Amino acid sequence: MLRLSLGYRKRFFALLLCGSVASNAGAQVLEEIIVTAQRRAENLQDVGISITAFSAQQLQNLALNNSNELVFLTPGLTLNNPGGEGNITSLTLRGIGQGDFNDHQESPVASYHDEVYNAYMGTANISLFDLERAEVLRGPQGTLFGRNATAGLVHFISRKPANELDGYLSLSLAENKHVRAEAAIGGPLGDALSVRLSGFVNQHDPIVHNISGPDGNEADTYALRGQLNLALADSFDALLKVEYARTDIVQWYHETVPAYIDPTDGVARLVPRNQNVWGDVLGGTFGPSCAGCDGFGFNGSADGDPFQVNEGHHTLTVARGASEPGLERDSLTVSAVINWNLKGNTTLTSVTAFQEHNKMFNQDSDGTPIEPVPLVIFATDTAAEQFSQEFRLQGETDSMRWTTGLYYLDYDTDILLDVGFFAPSAFLTDQLTFTKNWSVFGQIDYFFAANWTLTVGLRYLDEEKEMDADGSIAGFIAGLPMVPRISGSFNASVSSFAKLGESDVAGKVQLNFRPDDNILWYAGISRGVKAGGFNGVFGVPASDPSTIPYAAEKPISYEVGFKSTLLDGRAQWNTSAYYYDYQDYQAFAFLALQQRVFNADATVAGFDSELRLAPIDNLDVALGINVMETEAENIENGGGFAADRELPASPGVQFYGTVRYRWPAFNGEFSVQCDVSYQSESSFQIFNDPAGTIDNYSLGNVRVGFTSSDKRWDLSAFVKNVTNEEHVVAISNNSSFGHMQYFYGRPRWAGIQFQYRLN
Repeated sequence: MLRLSLGYRKRFFALLLCGSVASNAGAQVLEEIIVTAQRRAENLQDVGISITAFSAQQLQNLALNNSNELVFLTPGLTLNNPGGEGNITSLTLRGIGQGDFNDHQESPVASYHDEVYNAYMGTANISLFDLERAEVLRGPQGTLFGRNATAGLVHFISRKPANELDGYLSLSLAENKHVRAEAAIGGPLGDALSVRLSGFVNQHDPIVHNISGPDGNEADTYALRGQLNLALADSFDALLKVEYARTDIVQWYHETVPAYIDPTDGVARLVPRNQNVWGDVLGGTFGPSCAGCDGFGFNGSADGDPFQVNEGHHTLTVARGASEPGLERDSLTVSAVINWNLKGNTTLTSVTAFQEHNKMFNQDSDGTPIEPVPLVIFATDTAAEQFSQEFRLQGETDSMRWTTGLYYLDYDTDILLDVGFFAPSAFLTDQLTFTKNWSVFGQIDYFFAANWTLTVGLRYLDEEKEMDADGSIAGFIAGLPMVPRISGSFNASVSSFAKLGESDVAGKVQLNFRPDDNILWYAGISRGVKAGGFNGVFGVPASDPSTIPYAAEKPISYEVGFKSTLLDGRAQWNTSAYYYDYQDYQAFAFLALQQRVFNADATVAGFDSELRLAPIDNLDVALGINVMETEAENIENGGGFAADRELPASPGVQFYGTVRYRWPAFNGEFSVQCDVSYQSESSFQIFNDPAGTIDNYSLGNVRVGFTSSDKRWDLSAFVKNVTNEEHVVAISNNSSFGHMQYFYGRPRWAGIQFQYRLN
């Protein structure tokens, strides 16, 4: 039996209480949500895919400002933020994710923005502004989306230029001197041209107090987006988009938690506060002797407050410049989407995009306040470039709909890794990765009988990857003479393991049955493919280069589900059950200086369900749940002990609920909204170590607002994480050095928001 924490029961009661203010009025029909999950505009209820979608109005009502916040309102979606907010965002969907924080890796939860695939994992963490909707598709999407979507995908769709003047202005003021301004303006430039400009700025003061140096977790972010649309009658339209984004975050501090590796089973465990990791626990003489300290003699969690730290402040110079410890990231995207309506209900679509990403990330990683030289500094300087081109041809007849297309991707990364370990630049690596992928795909929906549809899709993929890496390792033990630097290379000229080439197929077969307009049943089998790749080189290449590449993962997914509209349009209930059989699942292990992706077989079984309900006028309720079991087979930990393990970032139960009620007053409309999310215990490590596992937790948000009678302006007050729940969003395993790094999500955050719309 599932046992829920007292805190969860309190928040669930608060959610029910929030909905109890409603009176017994008449019924209302739910808002229709249009999605493009099959690369064409369709009603959410007509698509046989497990989807969570957020319309523009829902995004506003929920006050969602960052893509990470979707996690708490999407069954089966979880978050891992290694290095803290704004760095690499690793999403996991139904147990499948990518835990490696090396910048050249790609996620099995694909990220799309306006039909363009984003290979760089950092783009999964974006600010949400001027969006038409956001869609989360669960399960392999290998036919129509293809590129590394073995777990599913997240798709953000911007508001497009309109043929009439349109725009808005939004201003939020909150705790920690938080200021967020967002605006958009657009309209026609003539009979055939229209334009839209939008952007935002977001700033707040540090939220972590440092008792021995500068405070941390201060953010300064902005983005600009310009769109120009050319529309010629009903036959041709071309949309050009240019978008630039910049993020600056002062060191995202972590909590240092003393830990050790138990020699009896190779498991990482937390050190009791009254014991010494090296003496009392391990019985050794190496390291400090203070009770509750980590391996460097510092107890960073003694006060029990994750938002207070004791760390010095250091600088580090890397190849492309110098920066304080923290994050600097910018990105540029230029894309063109062309639709040409041909004869015979046929449309030709071209999607062309170029992206450039640059990131500087420096982190004081030893968890000590030692000055003037840090023990461990981890720094990366990353440049990534991507060009992609897709052609799609779509059409339909009385008996079928079809889509076919070609896709090409050229993606390169250049990563300078500079790690100071007891001495500056002890480990230096310049790593270049080159990826080229092309594929051809097609899907047919065949209406072979009344109320029955057969869907068959297939994609052939061809991928080539190559890595060039040069690195060196110096002597780094403090107090000892420096030894000569050891250098090495890993590239196609010196190793056959530095180049991968493979081709494969992804696809699906699905049967849909719609007995009437109110219910859709579906059942299908899908095969996904996520290409193989390379582990990052740390200093010089591994003595066994065969451990650097890893193979493609190839899941087979079995899924059945239904989508239903009930109570005369006042309710929608969607449910799916799934089973994944993964061949060569790309597992990730991180132990101190070792980052390694390796292949293992895995299974996932579960179900997700969502209910949207408008039982009476002005009352909206949404509930969602995901329940699953995961298993990776025969995983050997750092101590050499093998066992079957649960997949990382895969809580057995996730739940969310929202209640929104509106009522007329003062020639306008008041509203109150509450939402709560819960997730059960989960581990951030494939080894399921106790030190890398977090307890269940729940988060709650409240929002109260007033909207004018003409719907032109509204004013609201909000509190996020209303109970100030301390929740971990990432754990780095440094247990071999005597500690773990815990990165926490944001504390309670209260503020007000004003928004004005032109129409």
